[in-house]
Amino acid sequence: MSAVELRITNPLNNTIFNQGETEVELTLEGEVVEPIPEELIGTQLYYRWYSNLFAARQDRYSLNEEALSHPLQPYQATLPLRVGTHSITLAASDRSNELEAANESEHGGVTGGTAGNGKCLLHVFFAHIISPVPNSTPATLRQSNSILEAEAPREWSREITSSETTSSEIAYKLNPDYHQINQIRYRWRFQPIDEPPNRIAVDLVPSLGLDELDRDRFERNIPEAQSEEDFRLFTTGELTLANPNREMPLVRYTGGLPNVLVPGSNYTLTLRVEGIDDPSTFHTSNPITVQII
Repeated sequence: MSAVELRITNPLNNTIFNQGETEVELTLEGEVVEPIPEELIGTQLYYRWYSNLFAARQDRYSLNEEALSHPLQPYQATLPLRVGTHSITLAASDRSNELEAANESEHGGVTGGTAGNGKCLLHVFFAHIISPVPNSTPATLRQSNSILEAEAPREWSREITSSETTSSEIAYKLNPDYHQINQIRYRWRFQPIDEPPNRIAVDLVPSLGLDELDRDRFERNIPEAQSEEDFRLFTTGELTLANPNREMPLVRYTGGLPNVLVPGSNYTLTLRVEGIDDPSTFHTSNPITVQII
């Protein structure tokens, strides 16, 4: 088998979406890196695009139903944008049929994905609070023990295999492959409203809770306020995956709320999904009024 070297020219690696878009039209373009192997001169190659943002169907798992005859041929892909870090892949094969390309190719190549010099990652910053549920009256949160839930990346966790547990129940753990490329962090902000006065804003940034997933990286670059008199930051507790089999996976924080929140008073709660390495990139949810009890 002879390999052809490919390069994705659009979108660029580390393209960011942070305006709360739920769908995007992307122009996908690539190219063959010269020179090509002599034995491939005159060989017709076919090109397909892939992304983990595209849900595989029974008839195909590539974005383009018909194979492209040239990588420079732009392909317009409409992709649903889900929160998290995602990948785009370009593959070439001497077979136009997708199944034959996967199993019977004699010549081809691949680029993009999540690793290597040709990787192509998209980062979607989208903050969507699931719980507490917004209501006409303030939602109540217990200071001693509360639940905060938000939309999660599909790959945030993976199923624990039978070799990792003796239990027959289905369970999940954080997915180390995903968290090596993950660029999003969850920040819950409590902003005081109404009475009493002289309360401070509070940020709660739950950690991942597993050392092997590079907790230091997850917790670095958390922007502090300039004045500690009107702002406090808490990096406590852990985020776990809730309802992994649902159409919309959730991350859940379960635990106590910062003790500087004043019981019996109201706050505006927002969720900010921000960059781990660049917190200036973020998306903020719609506010919810909550009361601490």
